[in-house]
Amino acid sequence: EREACEQEVAELSGLLLEAQQQLTKKKHNLGSWDSQLAELLVRKQIAVDKRAFRDASTLNSQIKALSATRDVEAQELQNAAVQLAALNETLTAARLRAETLSVQVQDCREQKEENRMLLLTSQAREVQLLMEEEIENNNYETAALLQVQMESIQERCRRLQHTTRVPSFVHTEFAHKMDATTLTSLHLPSSANRSPAADPCAHVRVDLGGDDG
Repeated sequence: EREACEQEVAELSGLLLEAQQQLTKKKHNLGSWDSQLAELLVRKQIAVDKRAFRDASTLNSQIKALSATRDVEAQELQNAAVQLAALNETLTAARLRAETLSVQVQDCREQKEENRMLLLTSQAREVQLLMEEEIENNNYETAALLQVQMESIQERCRRLQHTTRVPSFVHTEFAHKMDATTLTSLHLPSSANRSPAADPCAHVRVDLGGDDG
């Protein structure tokens, strides 16, 4: 619908430009007719003053013919002005509809991104609870896998923050769950600081890479 509305705006803009050009042309023609009429009227008066009635009659015929043409042009000019005003009003309404649809599309997109952020927040909560449970049960290998999952969610959140305008309150809520201190509080070092020698679960994450088989 938005594309159709934008297409309508483009077409109306073209029609409006053409109508403006036609109106300008008609104004020029009308001015030309008025100038010629003024000249003929002067010549007719001179002929009358000289009592050259035949010339005056000829000029009078030309004035009548030119006046008729001028009147037609004036009526067309008036009609063109009315059509231009109506076309401009239609274009204004179409632009307003296009802008409204554009805002609605943007709002819909932002709502989708906000929902994605909220979903990530929910996933982070679930992973955190599972990590705490596994650590309490001394299942460090499983906790390490969950930590990798948590870091993946955190990275997805960062990308979402950089590419969208999700409301700040969503960012703030998510940050409380995704902050690096969460991992520290669970006594699991982050993957950036973890080494195979120091980490009893290192072999789990090496296997996750898939390169060593």
